[in-house]
Amino acid sequence: MDRSLCKTCKQPIASEWRSDRSTIKNNPLIYCSRKCSNSRGKRSEEVKNKIANTLKQKPRTAKPVQNSCIVCGDVFETSSSKRRKTCNKTCKNYWHSLKRQEYIKEHGSFSTLREIFTYKSTTIDVDSNLEKAGIVYLTDILGAKRIERFYSILNFWEGDAHRTFNPDFICRLKNGRTALAEVKQKWIQSSDHDYNRTIPLKKKVLEEYCSVCDYDMLWLDFDNAPEMKQIYKKILVERNDK
Repeated sequence: MDRSLCKTCKQPIASEWRSDRSTIKNNPLIYCSRKCSNSRGKRSEEVKNKIANTLKQKPRTAKPVQNSCIVCGDVFETSSSKRRKTCNKTCKNYWHSLKRQEYIKEHGSFSTLREIFTYKSTTIDVDSNLEKAGIVYLTDILGAKRIERFYSILNFWEGDAHRTFNPDFICRLKNGRTALAEVKQKWIQSSDHDYNRTIPLKKKVLEEYCSVCDYDMLWLDFDNAPEMKQIYKKILVERNDK
């Protein structure tokens, strides 16, 4: 048989179409295309039975391998076909929360993109109109200076699920003290939404962090900073008028 002709359609084989290097190296090209290769003649019953018996005798099971958890370092056994990176659900949640925080630090929240906001002597990237209101409140009401984003990650746990928390701003107050500011809307205790459910936990971990670092904590929401609500409404009106 002429090796330059396709075994199926008998047309000349123009070029190599396979992508597997080992197949190219070890097997001559006898079909002109994937279509012709898949259209090869039907297997006989004898061949089918031989393949079936072989598969029954040698079940295709993935060989277990040992892997080291990227979170806690414990060695665990996993399938070679599914190389898990973590040893259990708790470590998996921890890893996912850290990856999520990396994304937020780079791009802002998943729902909104960050933009540059300038107010008086402060130019800063924000990801919401609420944060803009927080900047105005810090500047006009509290007289804060050197307002910058705070990039350190605070860790806390909700049951067995690891969470991360990135406070919004770090600034210098009129009395010379350094403060960390977190800007929120109103906490609704009865709501089970993620935004509301974790607020008390975030507030607690921020208090503990500020205590250790000797920072002042500013938890700015519509209850603790009522003037900020009016600033927020004004920003929304100005945005809609543009």
